[in-house]
Amino acid sequence: MNIHFVGCLGASMKRLSEICVALRYNVSGSDMEIREGHNKENVLGKDLVVYTNAVGENNIEVLEAKKYGIKTIERAVFLGEISSLYKKVIAVSGTHGKTTTTSMLAEILRGQNACMHIGGAYPSLSIPPTDTDYFITEACEYKRSFLTLKPHLSIILNIELDHTDYFIDFDDYFNAYKQLASQSENVLVYGDDDILYNWAYKLGYKTFGLKTRNTYFATDITTTKIGSEFLMNFNDFKNNKKAKTVASDCADLSPFKIQIKEFGSHSVLNALASASSSHMLKIETSSIIKGLNGFTGVSRRQEFLTTNNGYDIFTDYAHHPSEIEVLINSIKRRGYKKIMLVFEPHTYTRTASLKKEFAISLSKADELFIMPVFAAREKELPIGKSETIIAELAFLGKTAYLMDNYNELFNYLNNNLFISFPTLPTALIFVGAGNIDNYARKFSKIY
Repeated sequence: MNIHFVGCLGASMKRLSEICVALRYNVSGSDMEIREGHNKENVLGKDLVVYTNAVGENNIEVLEAKKYGIKTIERAVFLGEISSLYKKVIAVSGTHGKTTTTSMLAEILRGQNACMHIGGAYPSLSIPPTDTDYFITEACEYKRSFLTLKPHLSIILNIELDHTDYFIDFDDYFNAYKQLASQSENVLVYGDDDILYNWAYKLGYKTFGLKTRNTYFATDITTTKIGSEFLMNFNDFKNNKKAKTVASDCADLSPFKIQIKEFGSHSVLNALASASSSHMLKIETSSIIKGLNGFTGVSRRQEFLTTNNGYDIFTDYAHHPSEIEVLINSIKRRGYKKIMLVFEPHTYTRTASLKKEFAISLSKADELFIMPVFAAREKELPIGKSETIIAELAFLGKTAYLMDNYNELFNYLNNNLFISFPTLPTALIFVGAGNIDNYARKFSKIY
């Protein structure tokens, strides 16, 4: 089969094309970031054209394929079809932590040769295997795209309203996850959230978290020089006949220690989720411990780039208020006394609907630089521009510098900051889901 990917450089599309190559399909692709861009001739002779929401059905290649009767399919639908080739589909969903947890699971299931589909970069598992029962995927909720999946196991890491250009409110957002759970054979839910726990308990879904009420819970959490460690515990609720979320129908119930090379409570929860779901899959304890200990981290998650004049420079994918707050707290726990943060807001609708929440989380940094909004799929929305966040920060008594472009930012940093060593251990973090990572890497090489 000859498959052409329109928008082939998108994270999901890139991974899907790699999986298709491993499945021995003939693969080609186009993208606006490639010199040739999109061209009608690219689809000639193809059997299938896969396109993304960002590209849309009105793309010239998609229209040309339809003109000649070539099958066209949206990315999420194609992901559902590819995943159906595997016996056990594991869908990792949630507002935050999907890429990291998916990668952790892939490390644990390395012995099962699991095939992994993620929206980030995890190089140690770069070659997609085909001889396996397991297909682990990030399950994206945007436009309910994860409903193309029929999971053997769905993991719900957390739920906070996001993608407000599509979802009406929290109930609408939550209902999408409820539907995903309803079409899954097994479900694991974050149980420290009361709303999620009550829903999960009622339906008999297993839960994980730091509270002892959960099916799986972590205790004895400590920060080490290289990361974190904790004790994984199990509940079989022997004295509670009404309990439905029991671990006794899975594997061994003996508590064991888990060590990871990651910092922060969010990392502990990601590790706990991957360990809990592995336990539900009856994976041996030794494989869980070894896999998590060998996890090397996903790019753009507190990724250290370089040190310049005493400033440690990081890049991070955080683009939701909760993610930014977790990031700042985690960096502080690593010993940094001063945090400088460059933030590129992602989409106008998210900025407009969560401007107050963004201001509260960003205010925890010591010095702030706000870049223009990365529009992604959207047209400009005046109430969702970067200035709205700066205004909210001012209301909180916090000053932020609005930068018109990255050249202005680089000149400011070089002329005002990188002229002497800081008096305190200082982290400079480039934060956002758009182009900011490219500029962070460029900056770390230039200065």
